[in-house]
Amino acid sequence: MVALPFATLSSFAVVAANRFHSSPYRTTVGSFSGDSSKDPVVGLLNPRMLSKLSSQKMAGISVENERFDRLVSAILDNKPDVLFLPEMNRFAASALASKLKENYHYIFTGMGEEILGEGTSFFVAFRGELQAAPEYIPFENQNLMMERGFFVMETKDRIYVSTYRPNANDWSEIFALDFKDKQVVLMGEMDPEDTPLLVEQGFVSKTSPGSELKTSLTYEHYHGTEEGLDPYEPFFYVKNIENMADVVPVHSEEKLSEALSDHALILHR
Repeated sequence: MVALPFATLSSFAVVAANRFHSSPYRTTVGSFSGDSSKDPVVGLLNPRMLSKLSSQKMAGISVENERFDRLVSAILDNKPDVLFLPEMNRFAASALASKLKENYHYIFTGMGEEILGEGTSFFVAFRGELQAAPEYIPFENQNLMMERGFFVMETKDRIYVSTYRPNANDWSEIFALDFKDKQVVLMGEMDPEDTPLLVEQGFVSKTSPGSELKTSLTYEHYHGTEEGLDPYEPFFYVKNIENMADVVPVHSEEKLSEALSDHALILHR
């Protein structure tokens, strides 16, 4: 309680500072020295590490500092060349960047920070060669708590677009991008009811129908009651790319108290 006024003041100072900084995201330059894969592995996972506790409570998982080492291990064990993690607060993102910088060429964080420094809470790690500086593009319609938008990276052969819970109007802004007839990866979290919008644009899901992309088991374990999941779920859609993605649970029914997230890890090889 003694520290609360200082924490509140610092949060609003961050908001004020972010209104004037020149970069829409922060870049950590890594020291990876190995060969870059011609067939990059792409990983998507919502680790549920927003600053506020509501996401953990709704997921029925422990607070972030108790799961941080599990997140690091999951990433290092699966070795994605391109990694997208939504719902990463700036403190966890900074710590994770320090842990992973030897495994990547670039790590991008801090997109669109707003009140309480939540921002879009994206964590993006990349191993390979980029054609140009990535872009974080805010959606036209916004709210106070979190600047919503999408992050775009381009390589020689591919364009990666990562986003979080866009609405119907937001999708039109994403589809207005020039994909240059390249392979495209579109990933993040969305309302499944928006699926026809992606299909109309020629995108194909790479998660098998019926895959368990998230689970209510952690919530039921934590609260002792059953609860319906919110409508949003992970998605992994592509253009001009073959192979299906693997859906890897990051919880065990025998050890739900040790669950990393209520979302699965999606890996495309």
